[in-house]
Amino acid sequence: MDLNNSICQATQEIFQTMLMMEASPGEVLTERNNCFENSITAIVGMAGTNKGMLAIHIPEPTALVITSSFLMMEVTEVDEDVKDAIGELANMVAGSIKADLTEQGQEFK
Repeated sequence: MDLNNSICQATQEIFQTMLMMEASPGEVLTERNNCFENSITAIVGMAGTNKGMLAIHIPEPTALVITSSFLMMEVTEVDEDVKDAIGELANMVAGSIKADLTEQGQEFK
C-alpha cells in the first residue's frame, strides 16, 4: 500500500478535474508550525479493516479561490459556503483515496 502516492494522486486529480487547478506535493510536516493559522480545516474519517482520518488544511485566501472555482463566482469572504466547499473537497479526495486503496486490496466501508 502506497498511501503517500494515493494521497498525492487523489489530490492532484480532484484539483485538475473539479477545480481546473494544479496541485503539487509540498513539504511534509512532522511538527506543528504556524501554517494552520488563518486556515480552514476539513477532516474526513475512513473506516473498515483499515481506519484513518484525512485532514486538509487550506489557508483562507486559497479557500476563497477554491470556493470561487466551485461556485463559478467570486467569493471574497469566508462564510458557510467556503466551509462547505472545503469539506466537499476533503470528501472527494478521501473518496478517491479510498477507491485507489480498495483497488490495491485494502478494505474500506
